[in-house]
Amino acid sequence: MKVEFSTSATFDDAEHMLIERLRADPNSSPSQVGGNGYPVLDSFISSPRKAEHSGVDDLQWSHNAPLIDLIRGSSLLVDEYDISKGLLGSIRDTNHDHLEFHKKRIAEMLPNSADLLQILQCTQRFWVLWPLHPAQLTSSKELGISVVTVAKSFVEEAIASNNPGFIAKAIMWLALCIQQLPKDYREQNRSFPFPAKKLVSAYMDESDALLDLDMRSGPSCAGVECLVLQAKCCVNMGRPRQAWSAIRRALHTAILLGLHRAADVTETKDIDIWETVWRYDMQLSLILGFPHAASGQRLVTTKSSGGSSVEAKLMHRISVICGQINARNQDYNDATYSVTIRLDDEVEDIRLAFPPQWWLPSTSDSLPLGLFVVRQTLKLYFHQLKQLIHLPWVTKAITDKKYSYSRSSVLEAAESLISCYRDMKRHPDGLSVMCFLLDFHAFSSGMVLATDLISQQATWSVAMEEQKWAIVLGLIAELRQVSRTVECVVADQGAQVLQYLYDARHGIYSGPDIYEAIVPCFGKVRIQGPSQQLAQAQARTTMGLNYSSPHNQGTVELSSNMFNLDPSLNNTSGELDADWTSFLDDSIVYDWKTVFSFNAGSSVGTTIE
Repeated sequence: MKVEFSTSATFDDAEHMLIERLRADPNSSPSQVGGNGYPVLDSFISSPRKAEHSGVDDLQWSHNAPLIDLIRGSSLLVDEYDISKGLLGSIRDTNHDHLEFHKKRIAEMLPNSADLLQILQCTQRFWVLWPLHPAQLTSSKELGISVVTVAKSFVEEAIASNNPGFIAKAIMWLALCIQQLPKDYREQNRSFPFPAKKLVSAYMDESDALLDLDMRSGPSCAGVECLVLQAKCCVNMGRPRQAWSAIRRALHTAILLGLHRAADVTETKDIDIWETVWRYDMQLSLILGFPHAASGQRLVTTKSSGGSSVEAKLMHRISVICGQINARNQDYNDATYSVTIRLDDEVEDIRLAFPPQWWLPSTSDSLPLGLFVVRQTLKLYFHQLKQLIHLPWVTKAITDKKYSYSRSSVLEAAESLISCYRDMKRHPDGLSVMCFLLDFHAFSSGMVLATDLISQQATWSVAMEEQKWAIVLGLIAELRQVSRTVECVVADQGAQVLQYLYDARHGIYSGPDIYEAIVPCFGKVRIQGPSQQLAQAQARTTMGLNYSSPHNQGTVELSSNMFNLDPSLNNTSGELDADWTSFLDDSIVYDWKTVFSFNAGSSVGTTIE
């Protein structure tokens, strides 16, 4: 059965014809596409919007142009120029050859039809967690066929098409599926040409090449959506720098399409694309300490959209605050405490906008995974904002009670974020949700608590201190479980750092004699074990230097910057999933440092600079 589609087919027409064809022949192959070569799901999944460009088809005047002849002769313009086709015709042939080359490479890396179906079945419950999730891939009684069948047709027909933007988006959507596969499936499946992690990276490389081809004919919404999916893929892997780069490309492309002009955009899908790109830019820029590119904006809705959900409104307001905190941090030399108090007031207004029942103990079993994760993520972001607003002033609380509110706000938010994260993981599918960046945020909150406990800024009672260390130990256990479930190197490294700090504080440190790392979004951690300190002291004594009798004592040195919290990510390779001990850089200057001394069996004291 063959279904012809015109490029102007409406969504309803596309949906109807697709479903009818699938009902009649669920095993239809990708070859059954419209005569124009576009996949059946062009209008089903993405807007066909393209930027306007010149309507010139052939540069016939170029035949008598000396400069063009010179360029043509030196092969700088096209590899093989066919004068009978004209300049643009030859370029089109070259683009077509490049497209066919990449389609062949992608075909070699695709799972077979049976494995593709199994991959989609294994990951269906996670699709709703990905940005710009199409409603047509949500289960519905009205649909009449499996959404897995629809998704399989989308992937196969998009990849078989001649539209590089759609192909790029399809393989990135498939990359997210492969990324989210259970660990045992990835290990047992032998149909993948490479290990799953390398396969995802290969898909990203191919999508980049296809996006370059797509841009040659003008920017497209499919290209923007592909870049958003790339960013999500990078966030999942703990690579915020790469995610930020993808979002900046998406932002520029969306602007070229005019999606930023709210008054001119009437399509709900276009509004969703711009809101998603803008939100990612605000949040990632704050995390990395980079200036955001887009200004604050109002939440746009259309009459057809029926308004925005509570979750969408809260996420928008959180993103606005992200931009305001980032603006303060960018101009930190002129930052005043009054700005911090104003930001705190605004984020407290957001707390009041949360439905009261959301703050009650988790009811994870009674909520679908997608809705539960979104709500928990919103609460997690709220607690993170509270920390980021007040962190620059925490150290001042040591000598000035004026800043005590900032310290108490940061510690309370850190504990609440950890609790929220652990609730998220307690959902039946929670441990399987892959997002290394969220795991890192939880670890960062643990670092805040551990640093405060080690620096002893307040005189905690023994019982209170152990109660707070119990929170850190619970987080360590959670991170290790995540590491085992989804092979999260970020969670694994975070759990190890927190364990080293706990052991040092309690005099049971048994890690490396010298452990040194730059922890992203925190600063430098240096632990020198008692045995190493003893060896150094003995060596000095042997050299005849006048040192007092050595003690079997170790030290923990923590260094940070209050506004630039991410010195490691100044390094181009400084992603969260890299080895933190490889980030060492003696040129980094820190404006805060605490040194904690401990014996093998007990703690000694703390010096704060």
